[in-house]
Amino acid sequence: MQNHLIIKKSSYSVSSTIDKITTFLNSKEATIFVIIDHSEEAKVAGLELKEEKLIIFGNPKIGTLLMQENPLIGLELPLKILVWNTDEGTQVAYHDPQALEKPYGITKNADLLKNISAALDHVISTFQ
Repeated sequence: MQNHLIIKKSSYSVSSTIDKITTFLNSKEATIFVIIDHSEEAKVAGLELKEEKLIIFGNPKIGTLLMQENPLIGLELPLKILVWNTDEGTQVAYHDPQALEKPYGITKNADLLKNISAALDHVISTFQ
């Protein structure tokens, strides 16, 4: 999956980028299971970390179809998007969902992965 890691810059702050992503996901009827604030957890542990948050999300209507085809794809679901701050600005990263097709032998529902990939690429590209 390392080869299928997509990293893009965002012109917005981490918080604004998270807000824009969650608004998009909600519009697509995705479930946002949790947003993990890595930087806040580091602070609680007495450590410093630039702002970094992880969105864990999915759509059970889609994920279930994929897991019916191959239950092992459940290791990759729900999907995740990482948003963090660097000296160069805000970065956004995720694994390309379409990359799950071959390792998990997804054929019947391959279009679902392609559509998710295209939608994520579209929304993240609008932040640049």
